[in-house]
Amino acid sequence: AGRLSSAGKRPMATRRTPAAARRQRPPFTASLLLPRVFAAAFGVRESDLQRLLREADPRRDAGGLSGCARALAALPPAAVAPQTLRQWDLAIAGHEAAIGAARSAWALAAGDAPADFRLTHFQWLACAVVEWHLGALRDNGAAHVARIEQFRADELPHLSPYTAADARKLACFMATGAGKTLVLHMHLRQFIAHGLFTPQQVLLLTPNEALSRQHSDELAASGLHGLGVRVAEITKFYVDAPGARRPKKGVSEPTSRYEGPNLLLVDEGHKGGGSGGERDWREVREALASGATEAQAGFTFEFSATFAQIADKDDGLY
Repeated sequence: AGRLSSAGKRPMATRRTPAAARRQRPPFTASLLLPRVFAAAFGVRESDLQRLLREADPRRDAGGLSGCARALAALPPAAVAPQTLRQWDLAIAGHEAAIGAARSAWALAAGDAPADFRLTHFQWLACAVVEWHLGALRDNGAAHVARIEQFRADELPHLSPYTAADARKLACFMATGAGKTLVLHMHLRQFIAHGLFTPQQVLLLTPNEALSRQHSDELAASGLHGLGVRVAEITKFYVDAPGARRPKKGVSEPTSRYEGPNLLLVDEGHKGGGSGGERDWREVREALASGATEAQAGFTFEFSATFAQIADKDDGLY
């Protein structure tokens, strides 16, 4: 199943967590904040929401409403108004249709049979959480952050406080083969549509050149190259701060060249962290997203199948 969580704190020193301490804290997958807040907005638990969507009719009705949206609309009155849910769902439908049409045209041009692009229930949920989150940040970001922080304090007190900086980072935690690339494309379109800011740069960061080439091809197939996305390996950047280490070989450039605000799309970026591992990955990502000033702060989407394994290593990453 797809899950979204708050992602990324300020870089901190890696510290290994003793096995006894790891056993005492809740499992990482039981500590994902945003899925629980989102489900609570509909008056249900996350597991019940997942089950409800999994069992929903995948087809859209004559009015264009998806089975997932119909399933949520059938719940007792909740914090999400029916017209708001409909607005989210139709926005998702528009992005889904645009990507599907582009990929069909791409396949036909290559002499292949066009594939039917249709979101699974967990891909739809990822997109619905993004609609909810970006819309709330645009309308009243301070109130949205305060609600999430209150939920965290009440339900997940072992997590660090949720801040306005955290609200500018989303993580999509999905299994390998679950379609992260197409969800990334959906989130890119969603972000541009909501217009929180106009990115100076849209950077898609990958761990290696092979994945960069794959992403470039996939962006073209989805008709997204016109958005000016730059695909690059995270290993080619370094934080040019006092005492920072510059890559010893190959093409490299300092993060200070990207004053921002930037939109970052990070795919399995921790796998490109070099000898410093996840710490290097986080420092580069934070530098590219933070901007030269607070007013130039950007936004980050991260995608990975292995957040849980990474988080198990130490308290900071958890």
